[in-house]
Order: sequence, then C-alpha cells, then structure tokens
Amino acid sequence: MLLPTERPKIENGNKLVLSPPGGNVSIPCKASGVPHPIIRWFRNTTGELKEIIQDSKDNQELLLKNIGLEDQGIYICSAENKLGTKLWNVTLKLGKS
Repeated sequence: MLLPTERPKIENGNKLVLSPPGGNVSIPCKASGVPHPIIRWFRNTTGELKEIIQDSKDNQELLLKNIGLEDQGIYICSAENKLGTKLWNVTLKLGKS
C-alpha cells in the first residue's frame, strides 16, 4: 500500500510587514505537505542568505523583538520535505502597521 505524499505548500500571507521602531513582529509561515515539511527561516542580507535559529518547536512563526533599522529586509520561509522545497518571501520595514 502506498502512503499519500504531497509537495510542500505555504499559505501565502502578507508580502509586506510594517513595524514601529521598538515593536515586536510575528510573521507566520503556515506550511503543509506529506510528510509534514521542515520549516526554516532565512534572512537575505546583502545577497547572502543567513539562517535564523530560534527556539520554536515547529518554526511556523518567526518572532522578532525590539525592531530596529538593522532588522529591515527580506525574510524567507523555507518548507522542505522529501518531495521538494517551497519558499515564501516577506519584507519587513519600519513604519505604522
């Protein structure tokens, strides 16, 4: 008997997140697939991807605290299982949400 399989999918949310300086931001990455994908977060800094390690069981949410100028930029959610990888980008900017 074959078990069902499904490539990772990400439920797209906002592509732009605004935060006031000093604020906290939670960016969701709702991923599905069979087997359930492993979710990892990256930040694009000057063309180089750097993985963001956080204390989270399933990584379906990126929590950023005390947002400053240095936190602005592109964040990438990666959902991966044995059938492939799906990426989703979100841009964080300072401003009124």
